Amino acid sequence: MLCGLAAAHLVWLAWQFWNADPSNPEIHKSPGRRDGIASFLAGLALTLGNPKPIVFYLALLPAAIDMDGVHFGNG
Repeated sequence: MLCGLAAAHLVWLAWQFWNADPSNPEIHKSPGRRDGIASFLAGLALTLGNPKPIVFYLALLPAAIDMDGVHFGNG
């Protein structure tokens, strides 16, 4: 029952999106722009608030990158 309601809701949203008036200025309105440091801080806060990406990268990076070849600086 719940899956059917969710599917119907997604179909309704798709219908609304498909039939939206493209000349409506509300569609093209941006919710706000951030500069680089504000975007970085927002992403950092999001990542630190959810530990799953940290665990994912800690598990993925050693398998994908040769950790013996990684150096900081010019050394």
